[in-house]
Amino acid sequence: PVYGFQSVNVEALRRNPSSFLHWVRSMLHIRQQHPVFGTGRFDIITVDNPSVFAYVRSAPERSDVVGVEQMGDVVLCVQNLSRFAQPAELPLARFEGRRPIELLGRVPFPTIGLDPYPLTLAPYGFLWFDLSEA
Repeated sequence: PVYGFQSVNVEALRRNPSSFLHWVRSMLHIRQQHPVFGTGRFDIITVDNPSVFAYVRSAPERSDVVGVEQMGDVVLCVQNLSRFAQPAELPLARFEGRRPIELLGRVPFPTIGLDPYPLTLAPYGFLWFDLSEA
């Protein structure tokens, strides 16, 4: 009965805000908001920790004003591929001055500077950040 249809069904999952159904819906919503996940440029970020994989997805640069290039949608993705918590220092100097916004909870992180950006990831954890200019 714990895993039977009486307790695991769509109606029960809709009532539970921490259910897998709500998690999948939030992931789909984020993907709809950021088309760069499917069609953007893919740039790997070199990280000294071999258990951490990081990359940036970005939209092509656009020019709203003649001679002024602006970067479109930019998303930083960082994954921990280990079963243990992992530290990472990301070389993000090209994004200096931007404030990463975590996509799932919309939590602002400290502003990126010239020094490597420190992060700690939970076991098998991941973080997705919006780095788009405000």
